[in-house]
Amino acid sequence: MDILLPVRLLSVSGLRLGEDRNLKLADVDFDAAVLTIRGTKFGKSRLVPMHASICRVLQEYLKRRRQHCAAQASSPYLFTSQLGNRLER
Repeated sequence: MDILLPVRLLSVSGLRLGEDRNLKLADVDFDAAVLTIRGTKFGKSRLVPMHASICRVLQEYLKRRRQHCAAQASSPYLFTSQLGNRLER
């Protein structure tokens, strides 16, 4: 799996570190190619568009995550530790 994917997403999306770490699976809309960022710096939500290449990489990441780690597969967070917890700094 690509352990640098959260960092790569930060670099192409303009997300803040906390926003990236708090992303949940429900916040990713592959059909519309957008991320829903909830509870931003000023307590609002916003939509962040995703390029098609990012959508493909995220879909591949999720596919591999489901195949290789049951704890991660059941986590609501997009980026998780091997135990299925939200990534920490």
